[in-house]
Amino acid sequence: MSRPGEAPFVYRRRPRWQEVDAARIVYTMRLPDYGMEAIEAWLEARTGKDWYALNLDWEIGTPFVHVSADLLAPATPRDELLIGVWPVRLGRSSLTFEVEGVRAADGRAVFRGRYVCVCVAARTMEPIPVDPRIAEPFRRDMARGRGSAA
Repeated sequence: MSRPGEAPFVYRRRPRWQEVDAARIVYTMRLPDYGMEAIEAWLEARTGKDWYALNLDWEIGTPFVHVSADLLAPATPRDELLIGVWPVRLGRSSLTFEVEGVRAADGRAVFRGRYVCVCVAARTMEPIPVDPRIAEPFRRDMARGRGSAA
């Protein structure tokens, strides 16, 4: 995976004290959650809608059907994380993102992940084609990254 500075979108995140475990590092399962935060920030930056507004205003849900993450190094509240978001695959109803979080201070990778969500009608939860208002910015960023259309 490329570095966040080479990503079409970068989200900055500083861990908070309440996210730290007894070992004084960010609790393991918070790292994949940071990836989801970064994807939501990408969505809002590209469409003007976060997931809540997407669901209420456009009646589109985006439940995640796959999340995988490699946890590579610890992080603490002293670390600023740069989280790169790469749209990598556009399916009929699905969006696949790769995410990588690195420490801003030294560039060391903290986590990498792959996230797949499916667009659904908010009321029925039935799959629907990816809305053009989401698909177009996704395609643009895929062209700047390393993705492909299905």
